[in-house]
Amino acid sequence: MPPSSLPTGIAPAGHGAHATVSLAGGAGLQLLSAGLTVSSASPEAFRARLVSARIGHVTFQELTANAWAMERTVTDVREAPSDVVFLTRVARGALHIEAGDGEAHTLTVGQTVVLPLSRPFRNHTIGPGRIVSLALPVGALRMTPDQVAHRAFRALPASPLDAALAGMTDGLATAAPTDGSPETALVARALTDLVHARILSPGPVVNQGPPLADVRTRVRDLIAAEYTDPDLTVAQLARRMNISRTHLHKLFEGEELSLAQTIRLRRVEAAGRDLIITEDGFEEIARRVGFGSPDAAYRAFRAQKGMSPAAYRRRGLGF
Repeated sequence: MPPSSLPTGIAPAGHGAHATVSLAGGAGLQLLSAGLTVSSASPEAFRARLVSARIGHVTFQELTANAWAMERTVTDVREAPSDVVFLTRVARGALHIEAGDGEAHTLTVGQTVVLPLSRPFRNHTIGPGRIVSLALPVGALRMTPDQVAHRAFRALPASPLDAALAGMTDGLATAAPTDGSPETALVARALTDLVHARILSPGPVVNQGPPLADVRTRVRDLIAAEYTDPDLTVAQLARRMNISRTHLHKLFEGEELSLAQTIRLRRVEAAGRDLIITEDGFEEIARRVGFGSPDAAYRAFRAQKGMSPAAYRRRGLGF
């Protein structure tokens, strides 16, 4: 493999190619394993959807799948050298990363990490997940390997550039410039500049954000609009506001309910409403209103309402 080539099982050959591929079982895992070893605890149950596009020297990838592990071994590095670097964002689920030196980090929704193929590493999703990546040679970034290595394998600080990164990659999942189009070089250059800036971004400017009252209002609005998203947590709210979780908690000191309790109450109230106006089972309702598991939903509902979901439905229906 040439030093700046990409694993062909992950990125389609040819500039400007845009492909969506469904992957299943051991054969699907094998298609992903080129320059990297991709595995699953239950290979026969593996299911995935890969959207990929080559735009000049940049490769876009969006991988949605049930649980998987991906490893770049010392042997892979030696036998298939590459100076390609991935800028990877967790769009759903969580991603656990272990560097070759034993350092380990877990990334949650919205966080971004640098994964250079010049070094061994292993990552695996915690349950089903979706990761979005931009991959390109380090040389195209106008950065040295040491600069990249210094920022690798741990979550990058939250940055205002995260919104731009998410917006551009979401668009690429739908369409990308075709080979030879005037936009190809322009988009490749814009993506390269964005990756360069995102890797070097020091994070949000302290004390330069919106007034505190605006932050509180925006957080309440986000909870009201997105409580049905099971990935909505206090940590994610902090990242969306570009402030630390500790600082976000301080902004809501003195409130009757904590942010976590507010999210949970929203879900419980929505579940209670659906128990009365629908005939759906509680497990289905729990998933629909954002609870991660039926057990967590049951405990939260009983703690808030003082009775089981079944009893609440009977009382609400008058029998």
